[in-house]
Amino acid sequence: MLAEGIKSILSYSELKTEIKCVDSIKKAYKLIFEDKTVNHFDLISLDISMPPFIERNLKNGIDLAEIIRKNYPKIKIIILTGGCNDDDISVIIRKINPNGFIQKSDLNAENIDFIFNQIIK
Repeated sequence: MLAEGIKSILSYSELKTEIKCVDSIKKAYKLIFEDKTVNHFDLISLDISMPPFIERNLKNGIDLAEIIRKNYPKIKIIILTGGCNDDDISVIIRKINPNGFIQKSDLNAENIDFIFNQIIK
């Protein structure tokens, strides 16, 4: 639901890009690493608490972000979270060095448009 909301907001944005939404780590993994109809991604936004992909031992969005960063270092990554403490944020920054970090409570149409446009440019 959150991803579709972001997609809807960005469809009215200055960004002229195709946006794909998935609701689990398994679907995201398959889209990024296995779907041959998609040739590249400029930016990936991941929720920390997406449903896991057990077969690949990916428990959350951070695990998936680590694999993306390792295999596609030029892809920009935005992490979405419902709430993290400073220690959690420090670990995430050390592990994957995201291009953006957004608290869900801070999301609104203006913030989404601004943040995504700044990171894509």
